[in-house]
Amino acid sequence: MKNKMNRLIFVFLIALLGSPIFCNAQKLIFSYDAAGNQERREWICVSCRGNNSITKVLANIPKEDITLLKDKEKEMSGDRHKSYFLTASPNPVKEDLKVQWTTPEDVSVKTIVVFSVNGAKLFENSPIPAEQYTNLSFVNIPAGIYLLVATYSNGKRETLKIVKP
Repeated sequence: MKNKMNRLIFVFLIALLGSPIFCNAQKLIFSYDAAGNQERREWICVSCRGNNSITKVLANIPKEDITLLKDKEKEMSGDRHKSYFLTASPNPVKEDLKVQWTTPEDVSVKTIVVFSVNGAKLFENSPIPAEQYTNLSFVNIPAGIYLLVATYSNGKRETLKIVKP
């Protein structure tokens, strides 16, 4: 009888210690100045109902900062379709390299040039403006490290490092 009672107490204590009463979720929050520099880092207890609760932390943020954050969020969401995105796969490449890009509607990829690390131009490709990808053959190119430079119609350039084992 005593063993059963000890087991029951033991199980009860384990269940009590594992309950949400003792488990508090924590979150790390940061605050930044106008230039984007981190000013403060603070751990807060999300599930606590005391001095460290997230509502108290959020209540201390000035309304002007919240408005600025919302404006910045709207601005960034509006610019998502205007972003540049260039990828090359597979990298490292063995035979064919697929280069894909995303640009704003009024911009296209004008040229794609591959250089060796010593600056020698290996080949140049001028894709069709409406295309969003091109394939480049690396079959006859020796192993090494290469630079792929994409030049856009507005003069902007992006560079990717390509490896051929």
